[in-house]
Amino acid sequence: MRSDADIEDAIASYGDAVLHVCVARLSNRHDAEDAFQDTFVRYANRKEAFADEDHRRAWLLRVAMNRCKDIQRAAHSSTIPMREATDAPSPSCGGEIAERDVLLKALDRLSEEQRTALVLSAVDGYSVPEIAQMMGKRQNTVYSYITRGRRKLKKVLEHD
Repeated sequence: MRSDADIEDAIASYGDAVLHVCVARLSNRHDAEDAFQDTFVRYANRKEAFADEDHRRAWLLRVAMNRCKDIQRAAHSSTIPMREATDAPSPSCGGEIAERDVLLKALDRLSEEQRTALVLSAVDGYSVPEIAQMMGKRQNTVYSYITRGRRKLKKVLEHD
């Protein structure tokens, strides 16, 4: 088992990215938190060393995505809109909050792959090669997810 300091460092370094992926994949805050916890429990129990920080980050994000798939397959998993999953306040609370609410609602209309690729790219700042490695997809596929996701997001936002 890994040391407490190592686990805390991993959570501090990659916790936000893992949670973003989980919320993007599941659109259910409670399931996303479960996947987040399961990911770091698996990290804590992993005995093998990582080649470098990139390997550790990619492993954490891959485990999180796989755990999300497992949760989705479970019969008890129910989804709610991403807007609710992030505990966003209602649009009546102000301009920025209303814009965020509209964006989260629009993200719900994307496929899981498009949403995940866009969140990893735009929110977490990962490059396409990094996202491809994390998602287990070819780079061209990730480019397609991002391009199609942006296009669909733009259409949804223009019509709402």
